[in-house]
Amino acid sequence: MYFDHYGIIYEKKMSFDFQGVTPGSYWIRCVWDRSELYAKDWPNTQIKPSKGDYESTGRIDVKIEAGKKVENIIIEQFAEVK
Repeated sequence: MYFDHYGIIYEKKMSFDFQGVTPGSYWIRCVWDRSELYAKDWPNTQIKPSKGDYESTGRIDVKIEAGKKVENIIIEQFAEVK
């Protein structure tokens, strides 16, 4: 998802993967760390959205099965943190 300086939303795709995840049920929440102070200590700290960042408005439930891939996860709704 891409927001230009007029607040217009464009579709954008991002690839990512997780390794070493054990089978089970998980949920995904996304944070676009767009404002200053960025998460400089990532991955050693939890990202907490601040004013000007964007975060997903819901969560995506994902079930991981041994030896299988989960693909094409789509998160469509983001809200600006006020």
